[in-house]
Amino acid sequence: TVKIDVNARITSEEKPSVIMFYANWCGYCKKMFPTFRSLQEKYKQEINFFYIDIDTKRGGELAKQYRTKQGGVPDTLFYNSKGELLEEKLGAIARSILTKKIESLLN
Repeated sequence: TVKIDVNARITSEEKPSVIMFYANWCGYCKKMFPTFRSLQEKYKQEINFFYIDIDTKRGGELAKQYRTKQGGVPDTLFYNSKGELLEEKLGAIARSILTKKIESLLN
């Protein structure tokens, strides 16, 4: 398996990043995937998108390291281009709100 140092990638690419911590058994996560993927496609040149499964060994380690709201999923983190955490949103996010949050990373 490939090990990803999320923080190094966030800061080295000098692009904002959005990380979605999820679990395969999570209904809200499944509902968010199509929206997240379509926004990833739209903004892939300007923003890094990461999906991290909390039920894998590495995903669990990253969840403990990066999440402040331990427990539920989906848990979405928004980083600026300097790798600084701007916001963490626990729970499902409506497409309109997620779009606004992503667009605010570009300003």
